[in-house]
Amino acid sequence: MGEVSDDIEEMSVDVEEESQNTFLAPEPPEGMDVNSNLLTTFSWILDNWFLLLIIGVCSMYIYQRYIYPAIEKFRHTLADREMEAKLHKNPDLVRARQEALMEARRKMQEKHDAEAARMAELRKVREEKKKEEILSKNLEKYSSVGHTLNEADPRSQSGPSSRPNRTDYNPLMGSGSGGYRPQRRRPCSGGGCG
Repeated sequence: MGEVSDDIEEMSVDVEEESQNTFLAPEPPEGMDVNSNLLTTFSWILDNWFLLLIIGVCSMYIYQRYIYPAIEKFRHTLADREMEAKLHKNPDLVRARQEALMEARRKMQEKHDAEAARMAELRKVREEKKKEEILSKNLEKYSSVGHTLNEADPRSQSGPSSRPNRTDYNPLMGSGSGGYRPQRRRPCSGGGCG
């Protein structure tokens, strides 16, 4: 029996040593150094930098397109829940918040009304200026003595007109141009079309 207990003790000591060694990093195989392992990893990164760049760009796209909006939405819902809890506990806070909102709306409306009044005044001034310009042009144009309504402006007719009045011309009668001539009916001559 002594031999069995000695064997059991030796096995338990071996098991304890192995269990203590399992938490340590495994030893590299013979002939392989830890520095050479890092060098191999680093050289792999240098060899495949383009692949890593594509993976990085794709992961940033996925993060900004899908993950970040979900995180922001979750943060907003948490903030809304906290605010609802505060408002539920304190009804005076609700009333103060509504009054502040009404005051902000009133200020914005007053600002908008003042801006609209200023723009209307500017528009009115521009229209008056335009009317004065038109009136001054008309006064300058028709200020010649002896001008009547039926007469043409003497300055507008400086010489003979470039197109004489042709009272005999009627575009519906067909006089003037050569007329319409249809195309030939046969297909392309000299081989094939196109």
